Amino acid sequence: MSRFVQFALFALLALTAFAAVVRAEEKFYDDDGKEMVFFDSKVGDEEFEDDSQEKRSLNIRGKSGFGMDKRNKKSKQELFTHGPDDNESLWDKGIKITWYASQDLKEPACGNGKWDPENSNHIGAVVKGWDNGPSCGDFIRLCNHKISRCVRVRIVDQCAGCKQNHVDLTKSAFKRLATTGTLDEGVTTGLTMWVSKKPNPWDLSLYGPFKLK
Repeated sequence: MSRFVQFALFALLALTAFAAVVRAEEKFYDDDGKEMVFFDSKVGDEEFEDDSQEKRSLNIRGKSGFGMDKRNKKSKQELFTHGPDDNESLWDKGIKITWYASQDLKEPACGNGKWDPENSNHIGAVVKGWDNGPSCGDFIRLCNHKISRCVRVRIVDQCAGCKQNHVDLTKSAFKRLATTGTLDEGVTTGLTMWVSKKPNPWDLSLYGPFKLK
């Protein structure tokens, strides 16, 4: 083997190794340009107590193709608030929410093919093509002013049975926003929806992987 061929092979191997290191050290940034900090609480919404019943809310979607760490006070505050952050802007009013669960959460339309949301995640689904509305990957903050409560949610799926101004949520997110605080309510209306930034730090068990499709 000539020296030129040997050098070419060595260079190729070095380039491959360098690319692997770069991929391993890939960094992500929030909406303010700060490097993202990730952690995994393993539980997502730690205060959510799942129900044994698998009832589904009224007007629930058909399946379509389409917790915070107690030691992390900042993250816990972002999980559940009494109002939107100062830097969040009003997106829409008169929002209706419902809930879906378990098997219907699997293989979300915006997912990466390797992740299935759980009931304790704070994620949601909306109709595809919502005019000036949220879409895959967007973060929104939903507020029920009747109970002075807001929850940040990530849109990761499409809702075949939803119309505009309708967000289908996981059980945990819905229970936090329901006026009665229960899943029995089925449908809650009159919420406001705010544009929300990416959470930083980011709980993988609450919002799923950073990169979707």
